[in-house]
Amino acid sequence: LGGALTAGPRYGGGFRVHAILPVEARTGEPDRPGTAGGTGLRR
Repeated sequence: LGGALTAGPRYGGGFRVHAILPVEARTGEPDRPGTAGGTGLRR
């Protein structure tokens, strides 16, 4: 149970942050969402 509980919140938090990062980058640079998302994640 301990392992599952730790993996649950950890996975959820990471997934949420990952989804928000690309969304913000896309909104900031609608001209090229693909490039903006990739650059933002890399930088």
